[in-house]
Amino acid sequence: MSQLETFPYYRASISSGTIFSFFEKIIRSHPLIYFLSRSLVRFTNIFEEDFNGVRILNLNDKVNIIDVGASDGIASKFFNKNLNIGSIICYEPNNYYVNILKKNNIKNLTVKPYAIGNTNSYKTIFFPRYNFFFKNFDITSYTHYDRKLVDEAVLSDFKFRRNISIVKKKIFVKKIQKINKKIDLI
Repeated sequence: MSQLETFPYYRASISSGTIFSFFEKIIRSHPLIYFLSRSLVRFTNIFEEDFNGVRILNLNDKVNIIDVGASDGIASKFFNKNLNIGSIICYEPNNYYVNILKKNNIKNLTVKPYAIGNTNSYKTIFFPRYNFFFKNFDITSYTHYDRKLVDEAVLSDFKFRRNISIVKKKIFVKKIQKINKKIDLI
């Protein structure tokens, strides 16, 4: 089992031990606040701390990047702004995010609307959905293959859980063919 499967990526903090982690706890306490905050972040220059390490890499030539699980394109925007981009290939199985990615104004960005794996198949995923006045808000940053881990994360993070349900969905996983260019960063 990979490290991602044993410790879900959605548990990463913006900045451990800082004022940001205090605000993150408040934001995560209510699903609607969390959903709206995540939606607003893509319009700001606030990026995850992990991205800052990319700046120190010696990537002087044009860089070809694969972004697996590209979500709403925050990482792609960061790469585009801070690196000399040759191309970015984004793999994202969620149609909501695929539409956002296609609207990003990033030169040489290719969006592939599926997950990648060793074989062509369908996988079951789970994520929380918050219902507010008959409108559903999918909290896909908590997506995982293991429902139990999603349940635990919801119980741990959200104090207001009354209108949260766990959605079960199938996504298409595709075995990708050989990419005919040098990939510098995944």
